[in-house]
Amino acid sequence: CNSLSSVVVPEGVTSIGGDAFCGCTGLKALTLPLSVAEIESSAFWWCSNLKDVYYAGTQSQWEKIELGRWNNALTDASIHFGA
Repeated sequence: CNSLSSVVVPEGVTSIGGDAFCGCTGLKALTLPLSVAEIESSAFWWCSNLKDVYYAGTQSQWEKIELGRWNNALTDASIHFGA
């Protein structure tokens, strides 16, 4: 997955599994739909170049997503709401 620079998760996906993108060091941008309600532990562990997350909802909706541990790359990225 190191060749991935961006990922667009399709609408209707409700959960991103643990280790789904773990170690994807080429990942720089992620687009998440409003339907995502859970991101399991380590889904974005070691995604050291993830800089931008585009989320379709509001900040309030983002804060309701069940976020597992070891997703620091995701939480350290710039979150853009209403994308």
